[in-house]
Amino acid sequence: MTHVPLSVEDGVILGRQFLCWDTEYNHPIHQNNRVLNPHTGIGEDAQGRDRAPGPPAVDFFVHNIRLDPRILSPFRGFRAVYPGIVDDVVAGIGKHLADGEYELMSINTTRYSVVLILMSRREAEDLQLLFRALKDSIARRTIERSKKVAEEHDIPRSPSRSTEA
Repeated sequence: MTHVPLSVEDGVILGRQFLCWDTEYNHPIHQNNRVLNPHTGIGEDAQGRDRAPGPPAVDFFVHNIRLDPRILSPFRGFRAVYPGIVDDVVAGIGKHLADGEYELMSINTTRYSVVLILMSRREAEDLQLLFRALKDSIARRTIERSKKVAEEHDIPRSPSRSTEA
């Protein structure tokens, strides 16, 4: 897999290109094949580590089970990939529920997937705008998080072993 430099300005973070992502440390693997150990703050060789395309993304499926036959284009659902982590998607859904945007019928989540079954009589355009705003806010948080990671990832080399004289 080709390693891509971690550079938000170049559009790499949310562009079509992907970084390799270390699935254990939940951090990007850099072009020099190093990953930051979040526990020690030290860059480590990433050779042989478990990887996934990154930055992390969530496969998001939404289905509305309440359809009004009088509405010609009811919001039935959609499937999209949201840039970010599942925590952000679930937090956004929680905010929607707290605001009374729709009724939750079922939710199933894994680390990289969310299936939301909701009930709503809202217009298709309203719900589409609501979920588009959620995706945009998650993308902004992902960019902010990625910038922070990029700044932290002038990855320090492993500490030099002192040479005995």
